[in-house]
Amino acid sequence: MQKFILSVIFFISCSTLALAALPDVHVLLNSVTANGNYKMVTFDKGYVTKQAQAVIGGVSSVSATVTIQGTNDGTNWSDISAMNIASSPAASQVSAATLTAPYRAMRGVVSAISGVGTTVTLNVSE
Repeated sequence: MQKFILSVIFFISCSTLALAALPDVHVLLNSVTANGNYKMVTFDKGYVTKQAQAVIGGVSSVSATVTIQGTNDGTNWSDISAMNIASSPAASQVSAATLTAPYRAMRGVVSAISGVGTTVTLNVSE
């Protein structure tokens, strides 16, 4: 019984450590289908390097430009990274970027979206 309890405690400790090591993922764009500026997301960890991943998909050949913008005051926005992504019919395409710009908040901007059933998703992890 003692071995079992120690095994459970060890498992819980390892699980907690593994979860603590996972990055926080923030969704800036969630299957958007139109051009525009989308919601601002504030990052808890502040000015750390972040990883961005944009995914595009659709029924026909699709394309879009995804720009990531940053702000420290919620009013003045600066372009951090731009990704031009395209995909063939019934497939998806992923584009990734490393973001080192010192911004507390970011948003996704979609422009030049084209194709039937085009959706764009943008996640940023810190």
